[in-house]
Amino acid sequence: GMSQAVRDEQNRMSLDFMRTAIVEGDWEPLLGNMRDQGAQYAQRGFSFASWYELLGPLRHYLVPIMVRELMSDPARLATALQAMSLYLDVAMSVIGDQYIDSKEELIHNQKFYTRSLVEANVDALTATDRFGIVTDVNKEMERVTGCTRDELIGSPFSSYFTDPARAAALINQAVSTGKVMDYDLTVRSTDGKTTVVTYNTTTFHSRDRTLVGVFAAARDLTRYIKR
Repeated sequence: GMSQAVRDEQNRMSLDFMRTAIVEGDWEPLLGNMRDQGAQYAQRGFSFASWYELLGPLRHYLVPIMVRELMSDPARLATALQAMSLYLDVAMSVIGDQYIDSKEELIHNQKFYTRSLVEANVDALTATDRFGIVTDVNKEMERVTGCTRDELIGSPFSSYFTDPARAAALINQAVSTGKVMDYDLTVRSTDGKTTVVTYNTTTFHSRDRTLVGVFAAARDLTRYIKR
């Protein structure tokens, strides 16, 4: 959750913008502040539930003021309380929409950043499930196999090597031991060209520690052998 100081500051700003909206009829600063709050919650990693932490103190602050000022006029008091509830509903909607939009943008940017790192790697990278079926590759793996990413995904990892049984054994060994280092294989491209590589592999897991698959990185040894 957020600190008390942050909650107090958010409450103060919300009240200031609320006065501007009600007294001057200018709602854009208030709506803009709500959007900013939604974006800030997403960027700072707060859960959306953090906004609910503001509602209690805000109601606690506003209701006594309304009762004190309008207790002589029950009709106006009822209208003011209804307006406050409407305001909070609008706030939840505006902040919620911006929170979701910002979260989606952050996730998209993170995926782009991660993908850029994968593609910048000079090694041929492959992810498989625990049965050795390819789930992802980078451009270098496409180059050495002569296959597109779409062609590689969903196919057996072992089918791209001169010794499929040895390639399958790499995945099985990784699943059994957690990682395998310096495991030599020869990739056969669709045009018949072969590339000698050495593999380092490790398993990866879900958040609950369930085994998801194997991550395999192949270093091209051909240029070293030619020397």
